[in-house]
Amino acid sequence: MDLISGAERLVLVTGLGGGTGTGATPALATMAREGGVSVQVVATLPLRLEKRRREQAQAAVDQLAAADIDLVLHDHEDMVIRHAGHASLDDYFLKIDQWVVEDFLTRETHHAQ
Repeated sequence: MDLISGAERLVLVTGLGGGTGTGATPALATMAREGGVSVQVVATLPLRLEKRRREQAQAAVDQLAAADIDLVLHDHEDMVIRHAGHASLDDYFLKIDQWVVEDFLTRETHHAQ
């Protein structure tokens, strides 16, 4: 907690469904929230065909929601549809990064007003 000591706000950007983000994000967010820090989690969710990962991601989302953490979720299913027509997997991941950042900045602009 020393890293965020004195912070008013913490934004965690993560991918859910694997081990690291799915395990660490709820723990870090909950500790920060219990320490009086406003927490927002911006996360991507795996494709539905990744059933096991999707279930793990949902478990993490449930933990975060139960801890009253502000969640911004980006579903890969929606992103695949938006990405239709782009040529490469690298391009797809660059687009995801762009969409997540743009969405975050848009929300921040509205939050500040």
